[in-house]
Order: sequence, then C-alpha cells, then structure tokens
Amino acid sequence: MNKKVVFLDMDGTLILRDGTMPESAREALRRARANGHEMVICTGRSTTQIEPILKENADLFDGCVAAAGAQVNRGGEIIWHDCMSPEMAQDLVAYFHENNVTFFLQADSGVYAEPSSMDNIVDAFKALGRTEEEIEDIFGLTILEEHPERIPGIEKCCYFQCPLEAAVVQRDLGPAYYVVDSSYKVSRFCDGEINKAGVTKALGMEKYLEHVGVPHEDSIAFGDGPNDLEMIQYAHTGVVMGNGTDNLKALADRVCGRIDEDGIYNGFQELGLI
Repeated sequence: MNKKVVFLDMDGTLILRDGTMPESAREALRRARANGHEMVICTGRSTTQIEPILKENADLFDGCVAAAGAQVNRGGEIIWHDCMSPEMAQDLVAYFHENNVTFFLQADSGVYAEPSSMDNIVDAFKALGRTEEEIEDIFGLTILEEHPERIPGIEKCCYFQCPLEAAVVQRDLGPAYYVVDSSYKVSRFCDGEINKAGVTKALGMEKYLEHVGVPHEDSIAFGDGPNDLEMIQYAHTGVVMGNGTDNLKALADRVCGRIDEDGIYNGFQELGLI
C-alpha cells in the first residue's frame, strides 16, 4: 500500500465527550504510523488548544491542521498560516455586540474572550453537564480581554447563543467571511464558527499534502460534524463516524462505527491501514 496521510477531526472523532481518546483509537494510530502512514489532527481548535495533546501523544501524530485550516504544522514547523485582517476582527466583534452574541476569538497566541462572554460560555456548558475540567479541555486556558479584536493574528471565531441562523449571519457579514454551524451545540439558539473566506479544513489538507509530497489520491479523512464537510468532500476517501451527522454521512465514501464503539480502529482495519 502507498503511504497514506490520514486527517482526523478531534471532538466526536478522536476525543470522547469526557475529553479522553479511546484506547482502541490510540492503538490504531500507533499501528498505522508503524506501517508508514502519517496521522494528522484536523480540527477547529487553535494550536494552543492542540499543543498539550500533541506533546502527550508524540508517538501518535505527525502534524496538525488547526483553526479549521488557518494554520498547518508538521513536526513543529508552521507550513501555512492565514489570518483575518484587523479590520475583519473588529467588524466581527461589532456585529456580535450589536446582536448580543457570546463569542471568543482564536489566534496562534491563544484563545481570547471578553469576561462576559466567557462567563456565558462556562454557564452554557455547565448546563449541558460538563465539568470545569472538561470545559478547560475544550477551550484551553482562555485569556480574558476587554478588546480581543485588537489581538494580532486572529484566525477564527466561535460564537454561541446567537438568535440568528448561520445563513443569516453569513448574509449579514458578507463574502469576506465563511460561516458554518458549530461542532458544539450548547443551546436552543444557533452556535457557529467563522473563518476568513476560503479558509477551510480542505485548504489546510491541501497545504499539508503539498508539503509532504503525497498525492491527493492517498488522502483519507475521518470526521463527524458540520465543520468537517469540506474535509470529507476533499479527501480521496472521506469517512464519517457512526455518531456523525446524517448530512455528513450522505456525503461520505464510507461510514465507520461510533467513536465509543472502536470506530477509528475498525475503520483503519477496513481501509487496510493496520
């Protein structure tokens, strides 16, 4: 078998609700790497949220696509980085203030939130039954800032409890932004993620493959949620978890088992990676 590059979403694909990775998934990643394949995290989380996981699991991963494609790393080297302009970040925050929306901004240097927004986020996740430890695992050590839009190098935004659907937010913000439903549903309102237009997980995957010199036909992706759409469509073989959304499953080349039912391990076996 040719060397494959396997791109793996984190939350709902590799990481369980309690923030842990199934041991069967760890074993699958180890065995696949031993067989010469590359394992790449491909997530909406920022690099500061991913770094602890990469350090603790240095034997499992070769690189990562972070912030839904805004930054790409391999072996600790940044090979692609694309940020919003300061004006884009300022316009986003003004829009959220106008519509009374809770949000945080992601940058290479950290995750930033206004104090009031962070309080709302924590309350919303506690209402879902998440512990403080689980919330910290999801958001990392969020930095409180009165004006997070002034932080240089904003890559991505997540918003919560919005009274407007993602399509309406997209219409209001215009073509400079790309708005999708969030991987985290924390309320009866709409939750979403926003990147600079053109920045998606698929773009990050393309940059990674170009860097390592692996052709597109040797790319595989595993995902489960709304922000994995381009990832699943772009990969030569797109695999959706059994716990994934029905819309995403309809686009998949394959559907494997649930994350909590050895989905990654069995999926790797079916693809001949292990």
